[in-house]
Amino acid sequence: MIIKKTSSRTKFLFAAIAIVCACTIVVIVTVSRGELKEGSNSFEYTALGDSIPNGYTVLEDDGLKSYPKLLTEDIKKEEDTTVNLSGYTKNGLTVNGLYEKYLSDTKVQEDLKKADLITVTIGANDILNKFRELYQEVFDEDMKVRDIESILKIIQKETTGNPQILAEVAEIIYGWDCEDFERDWKRAMESIRQNRNEDAKVIVTTIYDPVGELEALGVLNQVIERMINALNQIIINESEEYGYQVADLSEIGTSEYLQSDRLHPNQQGQQMIKERIKEQYY
Repeated sequence: MIIKKTSSRTKFLFAAIAIVCACTIVVIVTVSRGELKEGSNSFEYTALGDSIPNGYTVLEDDGLKSYPKLLTEDIKKEEDTTVNLSGYTKNGLTVNGLYEKYLSDTKVQEDLKKADLITVTIGANDILNKFRELYQEVFDEDMKVRDIESILKIIQKETTGNPQILAEVAEIIYGWDCEDFERDWKRAMESIRQNRNEDAKVIVTTIYDPVGELEALGVLNQVIERMINALNQIIINESEEYGYQVADLSEIGTSEYLQSDRLHPNQQGQQMIKERIKEQYY
């Protein structure tokens, strides 16, 4: 058998072809990866808070959409991009609960790092719990109802015509301070600041007064208004320190658009909250 030797020229040709093929493959892979990366760009939105952003509804199947879902739809349409919503919301959540349940969780912290937008609605349950504690202390029994209007009406009923109990309730209420709320608020906001992307926009809503129009509550109406104002002042005062913007819900009449529980926003109320947040976002 005769084996012909491959010429140097032929070897060079084969080597050149191999190099060209290899470079072509590299270019194709690089371009494909570039297209994949560009196509995977999306807007990351993390919503934190209580039953309001959680979309609580008195009627289970009424199709109510929470403001984070409404906002997600708007951003997707207006910015023509994919929006990934990560919702860490829970009915009954307090500021301390937000920190312990969600902000201390590594999964939530990772989502905060990726987020382009973070919204926070929290604080109403801190007030509710104060009045439940008051009822427990004065009347030595648990408060069964959930909404603030019923709580205040029960307290008002129990104190009417009983100056001694009324004086005890008043003493407890006017002895309240906001130190616990302020401490919990700062801890929660510091956690968000430490974990978020520094380019992310953080928008925090204030607490609206759900019973502001109910004259029948008399002096208790004034008490709840004073408490809400005090907590909102903390929220507003700390905005510069922790780098968030405030969407003030007290200015838009949210209390006129509530569900039958006189606490949670109906669909129009959720829409109004969404619009207020968008004013701060754009």
